[in-house]
Order: sequence, then structure tokens, then C-alpha cells
Amino acid sequence: VGYLAFYGVLGASVDGITDKLREFAAIPIDSAERPPGNLTSSAAQRFEVMNDVYSLTVDAAAMFRATQWLCFWYMLLLLVKFGEGLPVSPRLMVFINTLYDALGNVMYFFMFFFVVFVNFAMGAHFLFGHILYSWSQSVLPFMSSFRVLMGDFDFMSMYAIAPVSAVSWFTLFTLFVCFVMLNLFIAIVTFSFQRVQQQAQGEAHEVDGMR
Repeated sequence: VGYLAFYGVLGASVDGITDKLREFAAIPIDSAERPPGNLTSSAAQRFEVMNDVYSLTVDAAAMFRATQWLCFWYMLLLLVKFGEGLPVSPRLMVFINTLYDALGNVMYFFMFFFVVFVNFAMGAHFLFGHILYSWSQSVLPFMSSFRVLMGDFDFMSMYAIAPVSAVSWFTLFTLFVCFVMLNLFIAIVTFSFQRVQQQAQGEAHEVDGMR
């Protein structure tokens, strides 16, 4: 219903813009000479119509953006509603308990990961930021480091500036962040999952024993 209402209002806005454009095209062009700085009646009318078109377009764009945000929060709400039904299934509840069990260790992990990541990002900023824009300003070093973490970066531009520094930075970043830190995160979650699964199996055996 919400989608239908949105498309109905958006369609009405588009129709309004179309009508204004047709009105604009129907206004005759006055080719008579006029004093500098003064608009003829037709030019003033065309200017007024285009101003209305601009206002309608801005309103439609704002409404479309607001609808995108509403859809985003609605999807999160659906996720929460889905989570409410997880306790019904013991197997699915294992995943929720794993997240709760690993939460403390994950928080400490991200604190340590943040320190390591910031040091590498600022190190690349000092090494390459004086030439490469992607490592130069404010949050750009952190965004570029995240791109390196995802495997999307331009190593040759770094190598062209300082070959030894580029190889050293990339090797250490790959070793500590990609290999050590990410595998440590996987180990934390895996350990919590195994512990929660063992607890669930133990509770199941206790229930069977009581029967």
C-alpha cells in the first residue's frame, strides 16, 4: 500500500512537471527589442513557468529521497520482526546466542583493530599523501585503507612514488590486518559458536535424560 501511494504521488508530481513543460513550450517567443535588464511579458512568463518546474522537481526529488530512507528503516524493522521468531527454532537460536556470547570479545577486537588500522592509514598518509590525493585529506586515508582491505586499490601509483615504502607498507598491512586480524575475528566467532553449540547439545541431553 505504501509503495502504491508513493508511486501515485510521484506520478502526480511528474504529471504536474509535464503540464508545466507543455505550458512552457506553448508560450510564444517575443523577438521584439527591449531595454537591457528588462524582460518582455513572454520571457517573464517563461521564467515563471520554469521556476515552477524547478520547484516541482525539487519536491519530487526530496520525496523520492525520503521514501528511500523509509524503505531502508522498514527493511530493518522487518529484520527485527524476523528476529522475534528465532526463539521458536532451537537451531536458529544458536546463531543469536553466538552473537551474544561473542559480543564482549568482538568489542575488544574492534578496539584493537581500530588502533592498528588507524596507524597503517596515517602511515600511508605520511608516505604517499603529499602526492596522491587518495591518501591526502581528512578521511581519505581511512577510505583508501579500507579499499586495500577489500582488494580494490592502485598499488602501482604508490610504488611509483616510493617503491620500498610501498612494498613495506603493503606487506605489513596485508600480514597484520588481512591475515592476522581478520582470522582472529573469525576465530572469536567460531569459538563462541562451538561453545554455544556444546551448551545447546548438553541441554538437549539433559532434557532427554529427564524423559
